[in-house]
Amino acid sequence: MAEALPERDTDDKQLCQPCSKKSANRAADIFCTTCGEFQCEDCSSIHTIYAFMSGHKLVSVADGQTYVSSTDCDDIDVNLYRCTKHNRHFEFYCQEDDALFCSKCAVTSHKKCENIVDIESMDGHSGCDKLKNELFAAINSTNQVTELLEDADSRLSDDIRALSDKLKDMKARIIQIFDDFTNEILTHASVYSKSTKDDLAKKKVKCETQIQSMKKTVRTLDSIMSTGTPAEQIITERRMLDDVHNAVKDSTSIHEELSRINIHCLFDDQVKKFKSKLESEFNSYSFNIIYSLPSPSKLEFVRSIELKATSDNLKEPLYTGLSFLPDNRLVAVDNQNHK
Repeated sequence: MAEALPERDTDDKQLCQPCSKKSANRAADIFCTTCGEFQCEDCSSIHTIYAFMSGHKLVSVADGQTYVSSTDCDDIDVNLYRCTKHNRHFEFYCQEDDALFCSKCAVTSHKKCENIVDIESMDGHSGCDKLKNELFAAINSTNQVTELLEDADSRLSDDIRALSDKLKDMKARIIQIFDDFTNEILTHASVYSKSTKDDLAKKKVKCETQIQSMKKTVRTLDSIMSTGTPAEQIITERRMLDDVHNAVKDSTSIHEELSRINIHCLFDDQVKKFKSKLESEFNSYSFNIIYSLPSPSKLEFVRSIELKATSDNLKEPLYTGLSFLPDNRLVAVDNQNHK
């Protein structure tokens, strides 16, 4: 997450990063964890000039190098934590504009904004945890779609095998006519089966790819929740919010697409030809494979109530075993107070 360190001088000292950008090589005296930069004494003096930078945390160069190392993570894009306008670390959150911004933006774009919060004081962990839970729910739902697709593939194979058995039964009665009919039906069924299985396999791969992408995002959230600062956590939440919601939206669209999948393997032309030769004897036979895949189960929030402890409770209630009485009242067991 911290930017790459500049090259060191011959004395193996950490260089001041602002000076290095001006082609000047000066040894760094401190590291600012908010700016994410090693700075010399002159460059760091700006923290005493601007009031909005007074809360920045300044540590020694040695501690700064440890900080850079401890906050590094391969799964996290360093650009998440920098302002795209000024390439500086985010430091503030504007509640009015719902925007993250750096100290330079504070001077140029948010002078008139009143509801500005230092992101170091915000709770980023809960936001990241919420995104993580949304992803887990989407992963579980998409796994369910994958299982339904696998079941559809199995059912299709069973139906094709059942069709073959039916054809063999007819073959016992009228060998020659049935042979011609069997070849025609199985050829058609085989072509359809291959095409349908390929389509189901593609949808399964799409689900699995989406699952891997969402799991990678979960790993990113886990990493930043474990090792990142509150500022990095809130930035992660704000910058990854749209990506997570898009992933959840894509998962929902897969569910909707699944509900529109119908398998139709029709043999009307073959049956008509067969019936014309056997007349009415085989009019009752059907050679159609038709069924719709079940939609994934979906839970919907209906209502919540707060169950408060009564005066005779000795402990915080722990409700389990929810059920309904005959008169539709809800009953539960309080395992803590034995009520």
